[in-house]
Amino acid sequence: MEYQRLFDKSIKPTEKTVASLVAQNYLLWKEVHDYILSVDKVQVETKYFTKNYGWSRRFFKGSKTICYLFPETNAFSILVVFGQKEVDRIEVNKNDLNERIYNSIMETEHFHDGRWVWIRFIDISELLSIKKIIDVKTNKKNA
Repeated sequence: MEYQRLFDKSIKPTEKTVASLVAQNYLLWKEVHDYILSVDKVQVETKYFTKNYGWSRRFFKGSKTICYLFPETNAFSILVVFGQKEVDRIEVNKNDLNERIYNSIMETEHFHDGRWVWIRFIDISELLSIKKIIDVKTNKKNA
């Protein structure tokens, strides 16, 4: 299945546009979106990432980016850059992540600025894993 994104830089997507594109997974999108915003002082902006990836929602705290969400046809992807300390925390919490997500993180090459991990979500069964990733990235207690 081909997952289309919002590539037209001249048209900033509205929430209605995102809901229409993500379709049956909009409730999952909204749950993840709201969970990230529930972290103290996290803000969000709609940002054009690049011509190859299109529009996204960038979540950040101060100058630190937490993650990006990319709406797609019937799905969405998250981009998270994990530093080594965060990868170590993922390893400690691996039993809290489903196998596909854990393997995606651990199999991604580690560059000088971390592991640029792209994960596509298409199913509500992955919600707890998504939340655990956010907990690790935001240093939430018990993560």
